[in-house]
Amino acid sequence: MMAVDLLGGGIRINEKELSEEELCNKMKNGDDHAFEILYERYFEKIYAFIVRRVGAREIAEDLVSNIFLKAFASRTRFVWRASFKSWLYQIASNTLIDHYRSHKPIVSFDPEIHTEQSIQPSINQEIDNARLRDVLNAVLSKLDSRTQTVIQLKFFGEFDHQEIANMMNLSANHVGVLLYRGLKKCHELISRRVGK
Repeated sequence: MMAVDLLGGGIRINEKELSEEELCNKMKNGDDHAFEILYERYFEKIYAFIVRRVGAREIAEDLVSNIFLKAFASRTRFVWRASFKSWLYQIASNTLIDHYRSHKPIVSFDPEIHTEQSIQPSINQEIDNARLRDVLNAVLSKLDSRTQTVIQLKFFGEFDHQEIANMMNLSANHVGVLLYRGLKKCHELISRRVGK
């Protein structure tokens, strides 16, 4: 069953009829509506992935916009490997890495306005979250980019070893080794920071 595009007057594909791979093939061949369907399927998941990572809705919205703009710009070069999801999360992970290389979380505090008694728990929580993000980002930045990506996909994208392996052209065992070594290194770096 096809739906009519009332605005453009053309025929639009019904998203329920096509698999993700079929939509990706259409997208690659210049069908922007296929990209729109994929966008609608994955927007909320990508947004949740990014907002959990950065902790601020405004920043997350900007980053998600950039992620989908990058995906749209390179849609005709898409090569089906595992899934559109894995390709999109790779773009999201790279965008996060770029963001944290160029930005540091900022928490503003005006001592003339706030006294210790007037600080609300939510502000303290935001400061603690910002400090935690700083520590985590500092630790992750000490890892090579491949290990950073594996950790982000595993814990922020919630992918399993095989999905990560497919995205990164690695074996599932190699992903496990990278995770183990990366987490061990993170533990050592955090222990050093806490010990200071």
